[in-house]
Amino acid sequence: MLRNLSQISLLIFFLSLSFCMNAYANEKSHGKKNENHEGSKPKKKKGTKALDKRMSRAYGLLGFRLGLGSSSLSQGSEKGDQLIKDPNFGFGFHVGATIDKAISGNDFVGLRAELLLSMKSFNHSSPTGYQKDSKIVDSSTSLYYLELPVLVTLRFMKGKSVRPIGYFGGYGAALLSASGAQDGSSNANARVPFSTFDYGLIFGGGVNMYLGKGAGLLTLELRTSFGLANIADNDMFDNTFKDLGFSKEPIPSSVYHNRSITLLATYHL
Repeated sequence: MLRNLSQISLLIFFLSLSFCMNAYANEKSHGKKNENHEGSKPKKKKGTKALDKRMSRAYGLLGFRLGLGSSSLSQGSEKGDQLIKDPNFGFGFHVGATIDKAISGNDFVGLRAELLLSMKSFNHSSPTGYQKDSKIVDSSTSLYYLELPVLVTLRFMKGKSVRPIGYFGGYGAALLSASGAQDGSSNANARVPFSTFDYGLIFGGGVNMYLGKGAGLLTLELRTSFGLANIADNDMFDNTFKDLGFSKEPIPSSVYHNRSITLLATYHL
């Protein structure tokens, strides 16, 4: 399933890139056609001037966003993980604020910063305790992060009321808390295996839409994120579990990476 998630994420990225390149090519072609008609000016749809004005403001676009999606944990260990086994998809969400500022004269390139409360969940199997030969049961874990993405945005079709966008960049995150369940009961040790900090890459695309006079601007996006940091707390693995007799050999260094796909909606003031 994790292999499928990576394939879906890459497909989203390349489709977004292809869509943005086509939009840019169409925009250039449309501009050349207008130049061939002397004295003619491209007709703007109602509301596009207001949208242009919003997107060119000195302080940028301010907005509040909500995202729903799917997340999981990518694993890697030569000897196998003795605590989290067979991680699978779970529910995820984002909620927070964003500011998006144009950094080129024609508003084509922008810089976006976001501040998000993010939940990333996954289903898996795990032992009921930290003792050797503990029973393996169905489990779920939810990780709650304070996340700061910084992205480069590409804006297409200026002068239109619906405008494609693409973006790429990175994020840093701090783990605030964790919750979990094992075999239907609460897991008090859900936070234990995970380190505090995460970072990674983000790719995505979507559209900006003008909602009408006085109604603001709505952005719809689909994004994927790839965690680069190993969020396994290996000090805990190597010391605590080895002492408790999980294995006669040293516990292998576990490798956990966050993965997610999210559909987001942002309302800009």
